[in-house]
Amino acid sequence: MNKDSKNIIWQAGGSIIRLFLFVIALFSFDAKAQISVHYSSTNLSLNTATKELSGTVSVALTNQGDSVYSNIKLLYWPLAYQQMGTKLAAELLENQNARLRFSKAEDCGKTQLSVKIIRPDQTSQPLNITEELTVIQETLKPGQTLNLRFELVAILPNAVFNGYGVSTSTLRLSHWLPRISAANNTQNDAFNSSNREAWFYPATYDLQLSLSEGVNICTNLKLVPTPKSAKPFYHLRSTQPQTDALIFLFANGTRFPIQNDSTTVLLFFSGDFPAFNTNSTVSKTKAFLKRELGMNLPDSLKIVFVENKGGLQSAGNCIVLEKNSTQENVEGDLVAELVEVYARDQLHVNPVAHPFLVEGLGNYYKHLYFNVHYPNKMLLGPLANTFAARFLDVDHYPISYQNRMLYLYMVRQGLDQPLSDAAPNYSRFNREAVIRGKSALWFSYLRSYVGEKNWLRGMRRWAQTSDGSPESLIAAMQYYHNQDVGWFLGDLYATSKKVDYALKKTDRCTSVYTATIKNKGNLDVPFSTTGYQGQKTVLTEWHEGFTGKKTIQIHYEDYSEVKIDAANAMPETRQRNNTARTKGIFKTLPPPALQFYTSFENPKTSQLFWLPSVKYNAYDQLLIGAQFTNANLFKKSFEWKLAPDFSTGTGTITGMGSLRFNLTPYNGPFHLISFGLYGKYYHYAPELGYMRLSPTVNFHFRKAEPRSEWINTLRMRAILVNRESSTATDAVQLPIVEGPLNYRILDLRYHVEKGALLNPFIGFADVQVADDFVKLSLEVKQRWRVSKNHLFTVRAFAGTILHNNTPDPYFQFGLSGTRDYLFDYYFIGRSDQSGVWSQQMFFSDGGFRTQTNTFTTSLLAANLNLPLYRFIGLFGDVGYSFNNTSPFWDYGVYLEFIPDFIEIHFPIAGSQKVFVQQNDYIKNVRFVLNLELDAIVNRIRRGWY
Repeated sequence: MNKDSKNIIWQAGGSIIRLFLFVIALFSFDAKAQISVHYSSTNLSLNTATKELSGTVSVALTNQGDSVYSNIKLLYWPLAYQQMGTKLAAELLENQNARLRFSKAEDCGKTQLSVKIIRPDQTSQPLNITEELTVIQETLKPGQTLNLRFELVAILPNAVFNGYGVSTSTLRLSHWLPRISAANNTQNDAFNSSNREAWFYPATYDLQLSLSEGVNICTNLKLVPTPKSAKPFYHLRSTQPQTDALIFLFANGTRFPIQNDSTTVLLFFSGDFPAFNTNSTVSKTKAFLKRELGMNLPDSLKIVFVENKGGLQSAGNCIVLEKNSTQENVEGDLVAELVEVYARDQLHVNPVAHPFLVEGLGNYYKHLYFNVHYPNKMLLGPLANTFAARFLDVDHYPISYQNRMLYLYMVRQGLDQPLSDAAPNYSRFNREAVIRGKSALWFSYLRSYVGEKNWLRGMRRWAQTSDGSPESLIAAMQYYHNQDVGWFLGDLYATSKKVDYALKKTDRCTSVYTATIKNKGNLDVPFSTTGYQGQKTVLTEWHEGFTGKKTIQIHYEDYSEVKIDAANAMPETRQRNNTARTKGIFKTLPPPALQFYTSFENPKTSQLFWLPSVKYNAYDQLLIGAQFTNANLFKKSFEWKLAPDFSTGTGTITGMGSLRFNLTPYNGPFHLISFGLYGKYYHYAPELGYMRLSPTVNFHFRKAEPRSEWINTLRMRAILVNRESSTATDAVQLPIVEGPLNYRILDLRYHVEKGALLNPFIGFADVQVADDFVKLSLEVKQRWRVSKNHLFTVRAFAGTILHNNTPDPYFQFGLSGTRDYLFDYYFIGRSDQSGVWSQQMFFSDGGFRTQTNTFTTSLLAANLNLPLYRFIGLFGDVGYSFNNTSPFWDYGVYLEFIPDFIEIHFPIAGSQKVFVQQNDYIKNVRFVLNLELDAIVNRIRRGWY
């Protein structure tokens, strides 16, 4: 059935289908599991001096549904700090945060807990809980109640880890009670994470808490009046189910009340008054949320400002905000938090299963609020008004561009993820790029498609019919829209397929105006076209999606320009091909723009970037030039770079250049395939130049799961090297050059890396094939983090030449490193035999920190780094060449300022000599200086994606 037929059927039976979807939504909402949870305690006590919380807490679980409830999943959050193997500890390490792993015992708090199960038949059984997550093997039939009684003594941890516990000015109790996970929740790995996408049964509370001293208290529970007592005493109650019992205690904080119409707002903070306009902030927020969602603020709204919010989550009428420097950011964060609470509590959204409907929806309305009330708010904030921002042409990007920027950065590398993924499945960077960035585009796209009026009515209907699913949102929108909306939950939502329509040309005939459009993506979703007369918008029309190339009719008018997705709402991977002018030449090509260094992607111009360049090597001396490229912060399908340099040492033109094609398949074994041609010409010895060309293909393997720490790549390349010969004349004595002048080598390398913070690993297997030899090598480097800032390192290398028809040792393995005949490394004085530049080294081949001048056809070597204090440590190297009868060894002291990039090695002794006894000892010192940009970027991105 073609799309036109489907559309006719939809229009004919639209009301029936909408009614059906509405009934399904209502049925789903009414049929969900009903488990009531009630917490009670009469003797909770908190000593604000010792930070000790003690008492008895009873938890009553009642099955109010129609089905049996079993395998109760219980989380007791404080235990997450007690062991290094908890899910919290694991995720903090995954996020490259070693603070908890190497914390002091007193910062982790301490918990003593005894639990008793009281069954419906009043039989009881003690329960041993030693981990934060426990599955209780009990069964609750409909109408039955199970009671859990907890005797606890807990010293609160430092709030620096995840927001919970003790901060400099606040005691923070969040998820401090034993929690009951929602039934049939298969994503429990997330509810103990630093991201706090918890999904527990909402509960009612009746708690009595005594304190050792008076403080300002803020809680989402109701404070019941209590008789006066010797110690501060609070009765906390909630008859309406709450997702958490939040309690904030300020010993030296401020409680500031604000009255705004029918809403009383209480601000809680320490230190200076927050950036909060007491008159306008609440009014603007209230009006915005009422218009957009039909949402009313609670009669009493409590806003807590904290430093290091961490995993703290707002609940009920208690909103937790990070301290911020500007009022507009405070307002935006307030809107986002209110919407997230609304999504969880009112719309019943499970933030684990559908994080984009909680965090994403909050982020969408945050940026929409900025657009309404602060339309001039820029991505760079106050920096947008600086000369530097104008010079770099980044001053005009609105704050909402943040969402597209994050999405483009990942999708252009083939690392996008579907919105349908559950929270635990997202990589660290995609928590921002997809859950927040891509979802904001998804909501904008949906709003643009159904129209403003239908969107506002649909959101109100969703509030009345929501079962917490994306399907209920689409059903609510479909109720008012006369075109199919269900495709929003198709491949656009469930896959990482890409949207990319390109406007090829427009034609205006006597009575018809047409646009030729090509779908360069793999999603055939609807799109809009907008015609312009100058700066004036004439008409926007929506068209059905298609594959391939198609000519469509648009409204007949005298347009000066036509655009696809003029509202900038679609999650498109490329926007530069969305515009066609009706006059002039190169109608679909944006005008060129020469920009400094790099920038974000501006779809209105064809960006060409330039950067003055200053480099140095011992033979070219100072290299002065410029770099020109079309590449920006986001990968493109085709990228080129040209970097000519003037060599002040030789008076010649040198430089480098590259061409690269990038493919990003949405499925299959690779997420990115790059085909490139790389070339450079510089001098490798006095008066002697070299030319290297390298056609290359890089295969970036898709991870088994996005959060995996393992990165695998396969590189296939050919290296073609032509070196100028070293001839002697009467006027100039040129150096003798080792090895052949011209050679061709085929190189195949498999690279694997584990980005774990505690035990990072890097390894590769390499095969080199040339006319006269075949080389095999294997290298592994394993590190273990022994303290927050110290790594114990072991490196091992093995290599052999299987086939060797050349007697020249130029291509052999070096005990102290390669001769770099592939010209991969940035050696400043690569041919120097003496002087400071001859002491530069890279960890290759044998990796000895002493210069042995030993080369061999087979080599085994190991290197050891033992940290001692700060950046000081001991090193040792051992190697064995099958061409020698005795092993080689050395040891010494190293200074490791930036591992693998800036290091200095001071040898003490070795198998060949005792270095500290040498008169010219300084000549034996070697150093690592790695200035390769790609290596630096790879190190920075570790742990993010």
